[in-house]
Amino acid sequence: MKERQLKKLLRKYGDHSASDAENYLVDSWYRSFDLDKSETVPGIVNPGDEIQTRQRILSGISKEDPKQIWYRSPLMAVACTMLIFLTAALIFQLNLRKQSAAQVLVFNTLQGQTKKILLSDSSVVWLNGNSRLEIGASYADSNRTVKLAGEAYFEVTHNPKKPFLVETQHITTKVLGTTFNVRAYQNSRFAKITLLTGRIWVKIKETQIKGVVLNPNQILQYDQISHQSMVTNEQASLDQKAWTLGKLKFSNTPMEEVREILFQSHGLQISLDPGALSHARIYGEFKVNDDPEYIIRTLCKLIHAKYTLNGKMVMIRNRS
Repeated sequence: MKERQLKKLLRKYGDHSASDAENYLVDSWYRSFDLDKSETVPGIVNPGDEIQTRQRILSGISKEDPKQIWYRSPLMAVACTMLIFLTAALIFQLNLRKQSAAQVLVFNTLQGQTKKILLSDSSVVWLNGNSRLEIGASYADSNRTVKLAGEAYFEVTHNPKKPFLVETQHITTKVLGTTFNVRAYQNSRFAKITLLTGRIWVKIKETQIKGVVLNPNQILQYDQISHQSMVTNEQASLDQKAWTLGKLKFSNTPMEEVREILFQSHGLQISLDPGALSHARIYGEFKVNDDPEYIIRTLCKLIHAKYTLNGKMVMIRNRS
C-alpha cells in the first residue's frame, strides 16, 4: 500500500469516517506487527509519524463504537461460536436419526391384528397379532435376515446364494426358499416352528447342537423354560397357517397351547383346573373375529367342562 493511500486511510480511521471494511483493514494490518514496537511500520519513514500512527490506531480502537466492531466483541464471538456448535449438533442429530431410521424397518401388530408384508426380494410375511418384525437396511443386498418376536408365516423366494434367516430370542431358522410358520412369543412357554414346504435348518441358541433339518409337515417345539426341544410329524401342519386366513384351527392341539393362542388372538387369560383339563386335546375351527365367549363355551362343550367369564378372565373347571 502506498504511503499516500495509507495516510488517507489512517486519517479516515482516526476521525471515524472509515467504513467497516476500512476499519477491519487497518486493524488487521496493525495486528500483523503484533504491537512489537521494535519493528518499523512499512510505508512510514519518519519515526515520529510512526509513533503517532501507532497511538492513533490504539486510540481509535479504544474509542470506536462497539456496534462498528462487532467482529471483535468477546461476547459476540462466544455467541457465534455457540450458534455454530448448536447448529452443527442439530444437523448431526438429524442425520443420525435419518441414518438410524434407514437402517431398520420395523412392523408391529396389535392384539387380534394381522399384517401382510411384501419384502424387497418378493418374499411374503404374514405377521400375527402382538408381534414385531425387524428388517435390516442391508436386507436382500448382503443377507436376508429378519428378527421376529411373536408369530409370522413366511413364503420365502428361492435364492441359494442368499439364505433367509429368521432370528428369535432363542432360535435361528435358516431357509433357501420355502413356506413355514414361526411362533415365538416372549411371554409364552413354547416356541414352535412348522414347515409346510421345502426344507429348513433350525438352530437353538442355548445348545451346542449344530441344528436340525425339518422336512415338510414336521414341527419343532421348544420349551423356552426348560430349553428342551422335540420334533414331531404333523400331517395337519396346514392348520398352523389358518390364522393368515382369519381362522383358528385346532387339530389334536394341547389345551395349554390353545390357551396361549387365545391369549394372543383375543387377550383371554384362561386358568385351568389342575389335572385332566391341562392335558386335554382340542379339535375345532373358529373365526378370529368370533365372540370370545362363544369360543370358550364351545371349547368347554368339547372337553366336558364348565367356565366362568369375568371380562378377559376365564376360569375353566371340570363339571364334576
